[in-house]
Amino acid sequence: RLWCTFELASWVHLGKPLNHQGLVFFPVQVGSGLVMVAGCLSVGTLVCHLKFVGVLENGMGATFIVYGLLVVILMSFMSSRLTTMAQQLQQLPIMLANFNVRDTACFCCSVGHVDPCDGTPMVCDRKLIHRTLEERWARDLRAR
Repeated sequence: RLWCTFELASWVHLGKPLNHQGLVFFPVQVGSGLVMVAGCLSVGTLVCHLKFVGVLENGMGATFIVYGLLVVILMSFMSSRLTTMAQQLQQLPIMLANFNVRDTACFCCSVGHVDPCDGTPMVCDRKLIHRTLEERWARDLRAR
């Protein structure tokens, strides 16, 4: 992702080290995985609460079954997503070692620089970011 490249370059440009204790690299999908975990735990907690307070004892067994199935479905989906994230984390060192800013994707180029919602022309993020990176790193680029 092109904007991630820009953010990382800005971090380094500000003189902050990449081995900083608070800096951690994660795939973008980690956020959605955490939301799924929270959702699954919330539904599971609700089912347990309803069971223990006796709500499900009074003719609400079908509700318990529906919530139970929902937990199973969420956990299956979550398991699949977490497996994908673990594989991406495993590949991260290789991806960073082979990284090239020219190969990054950006939204504006992927839609032909036309806003898909209203058809208006879009400014190219790639040109803006490449120009900014070149300005910030011109001295290092010339030294190579």
